[in-house]
Amino acid sequence: MPRFHAANQFLPTEKKAMETAVPVIASYNTQGSIMPLYVRVHGIAYPIRSCWCQPVNAMSDDCYAIYRYHCTAIMQEYLKDFTLTYHTYTHVWTLELQG
Repeated sequence: MPRFHAANQFLPTEKKAMETAVPVIASYNTQGSIMPLYVRVHGIAYPIRSCWCQPVNAMSDDCYAIYRYHCTAIMQEYLKDFTLTYHTYTHVWTLELQG
């Protein structure tokens, strides 16, 4: 009798990014620009030291715009790079996790 093998054993093992919702304190100006200032991860607020924005599908009249922020923060005495995404339709910030 052949042994049973789960199908996922034969699939290529690639790491996929997952996103989880996180609380963010951000600054908004009158021109509509958004800049994250703090991000809370596992109950600890980390100040964002530097950040640049990459609009994903930001059209002038698009209510489904997504903005991706490439940020650096000091976490546990180390500089950490991470990506925050702001979803304008749902007003939710997500943190990209590598899994």
